[in-house]
Amino acid sequence: MGYMACLAEGTPIWLPDGTTAPIEEVVRRRLPVLAYDKEWDTRPVRYGANQGVRDRSVGTLVPTVPTEWIDAGTRRSARIRFVSGRVIIATVDHRWIRQRTRGRKTWEWATTADLVVGDRIPAPLTASYFGEEGDAWDGYFVGAMMGDGGMTSVTPEFHGDPDDGAVAFMREFATKLGCRVVEQPNGKIVRLRFPYKQWKRNPVTEVLRHYGVWGLGCANKALPDRPFSREFWVGLLSGLIDTDGCVRLRTNAKGTRHATVEIGTISSRLAEQVADALLRLGVTSTVRRRSPRDAVSEVAGRTVVSRHDLYVVEVSRATAVVKLAELLELRISYKATRLAEVAEVVRHVQPATSEMHGYDESVALDRIVGIEDAGEVPAYCVRVEPSHLFVANGLVTGNCLRNVRNFDEAAIPDEVADRVAARLADPGQVARSRQFPFRFLSAYRSARSSRWDAALERALDASLANVPSLPGRTLILIDRSASMWTCDRRSAVTFADQAAVFGCALAVRAEKPTVVVFGWDSREVEVPRDGALLPFVESLDMFSATNTAAAVRRHYRRHDRVVLLTDEQSATADASAGLPRRVPLYVWNVAGYRYGGTPSGLGNRHTFGGLTDAAFRMIPLLEAGRVARWPF
Repeated sequence: MGYMACLAEGTPIWLPDGTTAPIEEVVRRRLPVLAYDKEWDTRPVRYGANQGVRDRSVGTLVPTVPTEWIDAGTRRSARIRFVSGRVIIATVDHRWIRQRTRGRKTWEWATTADLVVGDRIPAPLTASYFGEEGDAWDGYFVGAMMGDGGMTSVTPEFHGDPDDGAVAFMREFATKLGCRVVEQPNGKIVRLRFPYKQWKRNPVTEVLRHYGVWGLGCANKALPDRPFSREFWVGLLSGLIDTDGCVRLRTNAKGTRHATVEIGTISSRLAEQVADALLRLGVTSTVRRRSPRDAVSEVAGRTVVSRHDLYVVEVSRATAVVKLAELLELRISYKATRLAEVAEVVRHVQPATSEMHGYDESVALDRIVGIEDAGEVPAYCVRVEPSHLFVANGLVTGNCLRNVRNFDEAAIPDEVADRVAARLADPGQVARSRQFPFRFLSAYRSARSSRWDAALERALDASLANVPSLPGRTLILIDRSASMWTCDRRSAVTFADQAAVFGCALAVRAEKPTVVVFGWDSREVEVPRDGALLPFVESLDMFSATNTAAAVRRHYRRHDRVVLLTDEQSATADASAGLPRRVPLYVWNVAGYRYGGTPSGLGNRHTFGGLTDAAFRMIPLLEAGRVARWPF
């Protein structure tokens, strides 16, 4: 029935106004989030003909109001570290969507417990939602001041080359606000101070105070979590790169040239904010931490050792460097020229989009570099429709799917259980969840109390809305032999039980059904029509070897059609040998066995691979075609 998947307290969730909020705040305040507007194609990869076209698009990130906000209590969790420097703590059953590592690089679901080092998790490149506060002019000023400015004394000041564009900008900015500019040469640089009238508030100081950075020391520099505009962030990044950034072009041993743009800071929070802003603008980056012993430098012949860790935000992906060069407006001429040059060098590089190795260009991939036990932590989650995917700490992650066993283990009150049961049985919710009907059998088995039985029965009935009502007499044969008591890798429900759920549901809707369970032997069973399918399926026996042909011959009594649910592994001859040619035979191969046990494709013999409730609609359509009724 799914997972009780959650994220640890403090996990930053991306919001539609360009800000973030910890997951517990999102749950407490019922906040909207950024979620994808379509389900991703996570079908298992199968090779060969008739596999259908795979949808590689991921849709669009849109503001979404969750359908549920969940406080899951304290849960066992793991800390997942990514090559980008991002870290997420999630419960061991939290759901992720990852790119397959072998064969076709398609998407697949996995839990935290399934993840391994090297797995690739998508990161959004189209989360371009921002607020309206600030403009590029203010952004550049704040960024440059956070880089080479002084904001802790009485009068704000800035240090830079008197001949470059950054100092010229500072002069103009302060002058427009009515401040004087006092310049004090200091070797090759100049110290700019911006005094104002005595006993009056300094306008430059007020700008810095408005944006929440006045008075912050180097290690504490960071912006408040407010809805700043896109233009403000572009300006701020330009100011930071002009002051605390560098542009590099290096050549490796093979002669390949690589471009990088770096921003250095001793504020870990500022590094995180810069990385988030870049990603919202469609630029991937990596945050690397360097310890003081790794950051030793020499100034004027003297060795300088920092007392703080250095955080370097590095943009090194070729497409990201090109994108960044198009966004920024650098004012230091040599840096602007250098950035344009390196962007031109790597402009020819394109993202991988081949059939085997490609993915949608609106996402990037972040590789897992470490997974560690995080112990028991408070956990929260939300549920979003229709994709079940939202953005947490700059990564695409799955939302919560409830498991009734978790409710029992949490000992929730009866009144809460009643509300959950009503939601569980709601036909609209069941349709939107797109859960396979046999998932409700799995939930029925995992439940530790009987208070969920009625709701699960109603949910099962709602999930089988596509099963048609068949007129006349229908013989339904359900394979319960030993080979059917295995599971595919996506489910803990055996093929035998999947076939039983669908076969019994078909019987309930048929006018005059005859239901037979078989292996080497066979017997007829009476399927209840009072809504008690789940316990009935539980009561069905297991048989030994398979003799499908004998079961058909023994139980066929002038039926209008025969439906066979099997894996087509049989020790005997053609299952349709004893069946008149005028009688339609519909075979559903639930396990995909390599060799078929019956002929198909001619006359009234039809074989289908896989099993869904919608597949049964083929029966009335085929029969309508046989007698030339609409729609044929």
